[in-house]
Amino acid sequence: MRISELEYRPIDQWRGELTRARKSSPFKASDTDTLRLLCDELNAVRATAAALLLPLGPSDFKVDGRPKVGARPAHPGVVLVCTLKHGPFRMQCDTFTDHYSNMRAIALSLEALRKMERYGCTKRGEQYRGWTAIAAGDERDFPTREAALAFLVQLLALQPGERVPTDELIRRAMFKAHPDRAGGTETMMKQVLKAKAMIEGNP
Repeated sequence: MRISELEYRPIDQWRGELTRARKSSPFKASDTDTLRLLCDELNAVRATAAALLLPLGPSDFKVDGRPKVGARPAHPGVVLVCTLKHGPFRMQCDTFTDHYSNMRAIALSLEALRKMERYGCTKRGEQYRGWTAIAAGDERDFPTREAALAFLVQLLALQPGERVPTDELIRRAMFKAHPDRAGGTETMMKQVLKAKAMIEGNP
């Protein structure tokens, strides 16, 4: 079934820290065009059970599931959740100062992931594996180095295009996942160690 509109729900959990210095939107598209692009990209990857999570409380949504007029979100971040053939998928963005710009950033990121397969850079959906692992919240293996790197990028909530040296990426992920830190768990640390082993060539 094609997705023509999205379900809206409150954000269950924001992964990582919120962006402190947000940017003005670089996009010129209308809100309607942004939602259409996002639905088109979800349909292109045959997503199901798609929803946009917004920083609103349950009482800020109408009976039909749409946000109430005048609802005041806590911040402009948005989270996309859906199911792909590779498993549960979750992507979030709060780089920009308004919700629709962050939605468009997610839509363009989905397009970029899809193009990796179109142009032959990946053939089995490896580019989605890191995102599905963190969405599922359980222990998984990483079939490729790229999937392991993608998992660490998502764990740290890095923004599209943000470049961090691999050694620093691993160090920061281990620090964040450590069970002695708030938000860290043994399961998360095991995942990070698995990703580290794959990245370093010792799976």
